[in-house]
Amino acid sequence: MIFAIAALFLLIGAGAILAAARHIRRRKQLLQWREVTAVIVEREVVTAKRPGGGAPAFRKEANLTFVEEDSGIRSSAIFPESPISDERTIQRWMERFPERVPVRKDPDDSQRLVLLHGGLGLYYFILGTGCLSLVIGFAILALALIR
Repeated sequence: MIFAIAALFLLIGAGAILAAARHIRRRKQLLQWREVTAVIVEREVVTAKRPGGGAPAFRKEANLTFVEEDSGIRSSAIFPESPISDERTIQRWMERFPERVPVRKDPDDSQRLVLLHGGLGLYYFILGTGCLSLVIGFAILALALIR
């Protein structure tokens, strides 16, 4: 039983570290793309397409459509993705964005725009939590092996 608990902490820690590292790497990549200005033309609450639990009323996400001012290119790519919650919460989340927003333009594909929002704080928190989970898992494993 103690080994199962240690394994659970180790799995959670490794998964959190991998997920946080992937998001930090993606954010750094997007920050290297050229910044252009876009106008949000549509704010819509839709049923979430991503996997997850919860009642249908709490399975909503945002669909923001924006158009680059200079070229007229349309996109709805957001990084990180919209949170999944109830309709009212998603509506409030979308209202945080002004009408004109800075977006990132892919240097390899000029038709690809991504709205980059938020900071690195959450990712570093997840990374720290993952490291802490690994330490706890190894400590439990070490204590179980000493006995």
